[in-house]
Amino acid sequence: MSTATPLRAIDSAEVTEGTVRAVKKVAADDPYMPGHFPELTVYPGVFTLESVQQAVAEAVGPVRLARLRSARFLAPLLAGDSLVVEAAIERADDGLEVRARCADGTGRTTAKVSARYEQGSRAATDATAATGVGDRLDSHRPRSGELRIDHDAIRAILPHRHPMILLDRIEHAAPGERLEAVKAVSGCEPCYRGDQPGSEYPASLLLESFGQAAAVLWLLGATESGLPMFTAAKDVVFERPVLPGDVVRHLVRLDQVVDGAAFASGESFVGADRVAVVTSMMAVVRPALTLTNGNGRNHHE
Repeated sequence: MSTATPLRAIDSAEVTEGTVRAVKKVAADDPYMPGHFPELTVYPGVFTLESVQQAVAEAVGPVRLARLRSARFLAPLLAGDSLVVEAAIERADDGLEVRARCADGTGRTTAKVSARYEQGSRAATDATAATGVGDRLDSHRPRSGELRIDHDAIRAILPHRHPMILLDRIEHAAPGERLEAVKAVSGCEPCYRGDQPGSEYPASLLLESFGQAAAVLWLLGATESGLPMFTAAKDVVFERPVLPGDVVRHLVRLDQVVDGAAFASGESFVGADRVAVVTSMMAVVRPALTLTNGNGRNHHE
């Protein structure tokens, strides 16, 4: 089973023993980019993760992201910038352990990533991984007074636009606490352009969809205005593949909001099968003007 490519996430790669260096020129017309965001094209943090994955694949062949141990996004990349990925690859019994530093064309660090990848077909998830799923699903059933939000209302909350808006509806939401969001995966999405039918939905887009659900939950009760920026994640596990035709449900909890930053966690399901677990995701809201210094260069600390 191959994994679809949401965009050309690297342009070139140089491979040495145990390392790879890859370069990507961020283009405003890359697939998905015009929707992130229409007023200021920002390379999504999840696509930096995709760039790392494609760089690793250049070194060892096709891989899939199994566990994102940690990711920190330190500065945004705008259209016209270069992304340079330098990754160290260590073989382990259960896959590949990768540590990557990402930088812009000036050498400034833009992201740090630690992840585990698997090669070949995905191994079945241990049965113990599903323990307690029924109870967790029951705990997220709608309660009286919770909001149901349709796609038009989601578009009014998020700055994302087609094709980067990756939510279809919010089944129910308790602002400041929790929500259940729905994303229907279609084989007509840009990530399947030119790829073979039946490919696994990219982990980067699944995580982006979850992040958008978390952003809706936060922004429903937030007083901040600006662009919600994905800044960090810890211990995200991708347990089962998601395929075209699947309907993904994100169960999201807002764990903490402090000093203009929000922390969320949760799980994603297809039917009763859990497909991903997000232990922690962090986002901040930034005014668009803080992302550039007026000379077309990034400015975000």
